[in-house]
Amino acid sequence: MSAILRALLGRLGRVVLAAGAALLALVWIRRDAARDARREGHAKTLKETADAQGRMLDAAGDRPRDRDTLARRLRDGRF
Repeated sequence: MSAILRALLGRLGRVVLAAGAALLALVWIRRDAARDARREGHAKTLKETADAQGRMLDAAGDRPRDRDTLARRLRDGRF
């Protein structure tokens, strides 16, 4: 090979290598963004579940203890 051809192939190789590296970086960034979006959705679901469970526990704490208490609350209009 001539020196000019080797120089062109060397430059072309570096350009291809740089383009490949840039493409891989973009794919990696996109994959990380998708993973972060899934994690955010999962965290939101966990938070909503924990809030609902807290509300259920609060409601269970305020419930009447027996039938007599329930009847008394119904008569007083506090239920």
